[in-house]
Amino acid sequence: MLKGKTPTPEEQRLKVFIFGPPGAGKTLAGLQFPNTYIIDTAKETSRYWKLIQKTNSVVFDCSDPFEVLKELETLRDGKHNYQTVMIDELTTLYQNLQTIWTDRFIKAQGESSRKQNSADNLLEDFGYRYWDKVKRDWRRILGTLKQLDMNVICNAHQKDKYGDNMKIIGVTSNSDKTDEFAFDFVFRFIVRGKDQYKAICEKQRILPIEIDPEAKRFPKEFDWNYPNLLKFYNKEYIEKPTKNSGLKIENKTTTPPAANKKKDTPLPKSEKETKSEPKKTEKTKAKAADPKSLSNIDKIKLALEKQNIPTKDFVEFLQNVCGWTELKSLGSLSEKRQNMLMTNWREKIIPKFKETYLNQKQETEEEPGEKPEPKYEPNKPIRPDQQAIILGKLKKKGMSVETLFNGFSIDNWKEISQEGANRMIKNFSTMIGAFE
Repeated sequence: MLKGKTPTPEEQRLKVFIFGPPGAGKTLAGLQFPNTYIIDTAKETSRYWKLIQKTNSVVFDCSDPFEVLKELETLRDGKHNYQTVMIDELTTLYQNLQTIWTDRFIKAQGESSRKQNSADNLLEDFGYRYWDKVKRDWRRILGTLKQLDMNVICNAHQKDKYGDNMKIIGVTSNSDKTDEFAFDFVFRFIVRGKDQYKAICEKQRILPIEIDPEAKRFPKEFDWNYPNLLKFYNKEYIEKPTKNSGLKIENKTTTPPAANKKKDTPLPKSEKETKSEPKKTEKTKAKAADPKSLSNIDKIKLALEKQNIPTKDFVEFLQNVCGWTELKSLGSLSEKRQNMLMTNWREKIIPKFKETYLNQKQETEEEPGEKPEPKYEPNKPIRPDQQAIILGKLKKKGMSVETLFNGFSIDNWKEISQEGANRMIKNFSTMIGAFE
């Protein structure tokens, strides 16, 4: 029987290879991504410790290729909440792999030279046998990176590229010449003017515009910073939990694991909830018919429906009133916080929601003469109210607008999106601290 099947759309992780000269921002490239597992082979990340802490990231200092391979296999097979892996940088790792096999062959060569008329005395020139070992182990590292359900950002040094008669014809990465084939995107980093870090798109593996005109594409040259990068690649692909993550993925059709069913208890009902229930969809009816099959997240959503509370409003309440600022959606609630909500639902959570968030929202809508809240459009340029907040924070820090622009490699305010401005306001101290 033939085993082929019709492909379905996939939310592709970002797989990036970066190369460039020293000081071009290669190390900083991946540190702005949230929940990053940083493999530092050159001990270059320690100066950015504030930014690393703020983005919920960790560092593994190691330049041993075999130890790095074990770590990548653990990221592939084990449970963790990291969404991106960064290797800074591949050049050191590849050179160390060559050194390991060179030492082994030199040792074997010395031993075999003492054996006369032995078939083992074949190591006078390393040749194919040597490079086969190096390439085999290097392919294992790159292959494991491709298997990860994570964003992958790897960088390498830059070297001159030579043509006929040893004439320099350009630049390339100082790593194995096949490295770039393992990645969907290849960027060359350069510096224009004073601290203007730019990414030159050398390769992007994406459908032609004739086939998929809606697909996001990177321009030939752009400013590399996280808010700007999200203009060209889907944020939900980058920040979604991994398949083997401990984080919950918000998916209404997913049946919860059997191990979690025993722990789940139905949310308590108030009298008002019982008397006035909103109309339910077919999916909601099916879930309500079998409460035991519901996950904690589904129970919270069902209770919100009964109270006629939009999920978006409730998430904003958790972020702004409860202080869970890092929360992205109900699906990313930790098990501890799910249990906390369920335990205090009737006595504390709903009363607190109505007392604070809901009342404040109604007062704002009903108060005469008040201007409506500015419309939030993530990909459009920064709003004046966001700009004013950032200017106020800069003034308190005693820092100039130029410092901000240089730190994020931008020329003017218009290059900051509303989404980027929100992130900048939220993480201001850490982001600025990285450039002090």
